[in-house]
Amino acid sequence: MPKYFLAFLFIPCLCFSAPDPAAYRNDMQNNGQLKINPRGEDFCWHAAYGITAYVTAYQAYKDTKWLDEGVKYFDWLISKMEVSPDGYKGWVGPYEYDAKVDSDCHVGDGVLIREFLRFAEVVLKDRSIRAKYEDKAREYIELAKKHYIEKWDKRGTWYEYLTGAGYSTSERYIDQKTREWVTFPSKKLNLPFNKQNVVALVALRIYRITKEEFYRAKAEKLFAIFKSRFRYFEDEDRYVWNYWEPYNPWDIGSIPKHWVSVHPSRSGYQYAEIHDIAEAYHSGLVFEQKDLERIINTNLWMWNKDEKNPVFKSADGNTEAGCLWDGLVDFNAVLRALKKSELEKQHGASAEIELDYMKNVTLKEPVSFKRKYVAGEVKIPAIPVYPMKDITAAVCIPDKIKAGERMKFYAGCLGTGNVQVDLFDETGVKLLGNILSKTTASNGGMSESWDGTSLVPEQKLKGRYLVKFSFKDSYKMCPVEIE
Repeated sequence: MPKYFLAFLFIPCLCFSAPDPAAYRNDMQNNGQLKINPRGEDFCWHAAYGITAYVTAYQAYKDTKWLDEGVKYFDWLISKMEVSPDGYKGWVGPYEYDAKVDSDCHVGDGVLIREFLRFAEVVLKDRSIRAKYEDKAREYIELAKKHYIEKWDKRGTWYEYLTGAGYSTSERYIDQKTREWVTFPSKKLNLPFNKQNVVALVALRIYRITKEEFYRAKAEKLFAIFKSRFRYFEDEDRYVWNYWEPYNPWDIGSIPKHWVSVHPSRSGYQYAEIHDIAEAYHSGLVFEQKDLERIINTNLWMWNKDEKNPVFKSADGNTEAGCLWDGLVDFNAVLRALKKSELEKQHGASAEIELDYMKNVTLKEPVSFKRKYVAGEVKIPAIPVYPMKDITAAVCIPDKIKAGERMKFYAGCLGTGNVQVDLFDETGVKLLGNILSKTTASNGGMSESWDGTSLVPEQKLKGRYLVKFSFKDSYKMCPVEIE
């Protein structure tokens, strides 16, 4: 890397006139897409576009007008919430995958509420402005606790597993004529990782503000299962992970009910997930420095190594759906330099705010793995990742059964070969026996079930074990429990 490319890291920032806060909010509220999509998930996605600017601009310029306009915008959004039959509020509208019914959803609520919480955390930590904004901050926190976390838990969408926890879509929707619940169990599906992480981030921010352990535990379980699904590419010392994977029996029949891979066309999902991972790391949750280093290696591997015209392929290298993961700029000088260069080429208020934030905040700190929200050593749970260059996913569903009940095994495989499924004791050292071996079709998968019965005559299986999937040079060990 030429020295001149990193020289900006040592130049004092130059501040220029900032965009007008009121004009910025006016533009957001008059976004034409909000008129086309005035309700539901689509409204939330469009309303969230640019929402981070209010707090980011305050941090960049220390001008409280940005917070004032943020409150106006947040309160305007809250005025758009509707009450569902169970009394909980949300941004209700046509269901994204069946416009004949209405619903709110985890991600729609979350992409807005998480920014309310960012506002709350910033103003409650700053004594110079706390008195002015504290009441509003407390209001947003209570909204998040009751009408987001409590709501989706009470609706029965939270499920726990041996490796963590996750959310599924609801099976209840609102009839557009009667405004009463209608139930569709067939619509249940595990949320993709980007949506799981939105909930995790809301819970994490509530925890950082309130110190209530319930929310920390929830965030930790969500991030833990996410990390447990990472694929480790040993030869390149990097991670790859999918957009979605099955967690539950309703997620999989003879094959998974949704595709399992890196998103082939939208780089924004992993882009957002990187910011979530970085915030979890800064908060002392789940991710270690080695994890961040491997993720950095992935983004550098994706890059064409052209500083002036950077192009990124996808994390698995199969498509051109890649981008700069700027959530990593705290940790790596090359990615930090690429981000600054990218912002200098962009136009518009959001880019200007981001660039000024980078100059006035990010670049005031050297590149390091110092955590922002915790001090000293942190205790990270042991969450193993496995060499899975040839295995796209490997799961046992459900991961906890009673003897005689059936557990489904799924493994996605690259190429043709023999998939072997073996049972080990809980330590992963003692082999108890082979459950099955199966030859897969090219770039296919294996889906079989097992009833948890003995592999050795007169041996009764009870307790926790590890199921090992092996294919070519790849393997993964999944914890299971037989009662």
